[in-house]
Amino acid sequence: MKKTLKRLAVVSLAVMMALSMSVSAFAVEELGGDNSMKEKPDDETGEVISKAGVKQNGQDVTEGEGAQEKSVRGTYTALDNTVRIDKEIIIFNTRSQNTIVYLPNVKYSYTIEPATVADGKTITDEYELTSVIRSGNAEALSTTAATVEFSNTQGIKTGNTTISNATYVTTNTNGAVAAGYFDISFDPTKFTKPGVYRYKITEAEDTKTRALAGVIKGADASKYKDERFLDVYVQNKDGGGYEIYGYALYEGTKDDEFNARENGDIKEITAKTNGFVSDKNDGKSQTYSTSENDVDLYLTSNVKVQKHTTGAMADKNNDFPFQIVIKNDTIKGDPAISYQSDLTTDGSEATGQVNTRVSMASGTATIGAAAATSDIKLKDGEFIYIYGIPGKNAASTVLVKEYNNTDDTYTVSAKYDNAAKDVKCGSDTGASVEMAKAATAELNAAQTIDITKVQDLAEITNQLDSISPTNVVMRYAPYLFMAAAAVLILLLLKRRKSEEEE
Repeated sequence: MKKTLKRLAVVSLAVMMALSMSVSAFAVEELGGDNSMKEKPDDETGEVISKAGVKQNGQDVTEGEGAQEKSVRGTYTALDNTVRIDKEIIIFNTRSQNTIVYLPNVKYSYTIEPATVADGKTITDEYELTSVIRSGNAEALSTTAATVEFSNTQGIKTGNTTISNATYVTTNTNGAVAAGYFDISFDPTKFTKPGVYRYKITEAEDTKTRALAGVIKGADASKYKDERFLDVYVQNKDGGGYEIYGYALYEGTKDDEFNARENGDIKEITAKTNGFVSDKNDGKSQTYSTSENDVDLYLTSNVKVQKHTTGAMADKNNDFPFQIVIKNDTIKGDPAISYQSDLTTDGSEATGQVNTRVSMASGTATIGAAAATSDIKLKDGEFIYIYGIPGKNAASTVLVKEYNNTDDTYTVSAKYDNAAKDVKCGSDTGASVEMAKAATAELNAAQTIDITKVQDLAEITNQLDSISPTNVVMRYAPYLFMAAAAVLILLLLKRRKSEEEE
């Protein structure tokens, strides 16, 4: 009997503890804690430390080792009094195939400060538990400023800490994320009473701005929100003092975006967020979209330059030197692009071909040279494919030049985006021009790259037709003269005979 009572007591105690934990978890969840608190990686292993109600390596911890409590719709528990705020750039390319696109060079700065909350503001969870929302306590805020930087040479950093060494993503029309973050720390001993404390996070651009990088504030910049509001939940600590037991992060500035109830009914708080992120990160969508308004976007396209050689006398096996210049007069923040050359003549990309990175230093990238020494050479049917060219907020252009490294004179013509274009060579300009030995032919003007298309195609055609055999006059002239003389003598004799007969 004593053993039975003892077992019942243990079970009852466990149930009571579970209920008490559930109450606090739901309170934070209903207040908007969806995916708002993230665990810090262990310093030695880099693995995410599992805690009750947190995510481990991006997944909800609901069972197995470390699953002390089932996660309630992404509710997070405080770890070392620090909350992690995500920052994302969603990178797209117009190709459906996987494409290497380098990160834009852009840096963001963040100011964290107490938010001013009007007296009497409260928030109520689904269990009718109500708490006053207080203006943030400045003394409890250990982090007042932070930065997140994306770089196509260094990867992603927060302050001086490297988040990722990857300088590019592999993306396509579905998009891929470049993910950064920054941490905000608190000192709970500085709070003077339990409650919910609100702080404001403001995003600003550093000198490495979005415009210079080619990054845009979502599909509609006017709808992008530069502010987030962080609610910090403080409770009494066993043994005295206070402790933080949860966080909730929101978009926007309107009071009604923070209310858990409306007209007495429980209301879904759509403004809950993980930071300055995509709808996919916030669990509002399964995919990335170029129509999102509250996350940064980096949209890129590509250019294909192809060589054709025609005519009975043309050398289809000659590698003609090429130079391609990609330029953008607005995106001057040293974006990087890549290319593949010496590709197969059937129009496909060579297996195992490695992309070559090139910087658009000050907005211009020059690939190859209009000279015999160019490292970009194309023969009939070959092409060079240039990937990841930015240009949503300001169009990029392409200018193609070809050098004649043969002894022949070719007639050169060009098409861009399937439309015939004028070509120039020296002082000559027209639908086609003559390109003699050591001459350079090029598109008459730089062509605009259409960011909405899978690719823009520049085609350069060299034509050399067969000619009449040389020395034809010298070889046959004597015989022609003899034949003509014979005919003339015959006519004269015939005329003389007629006169004699008369």
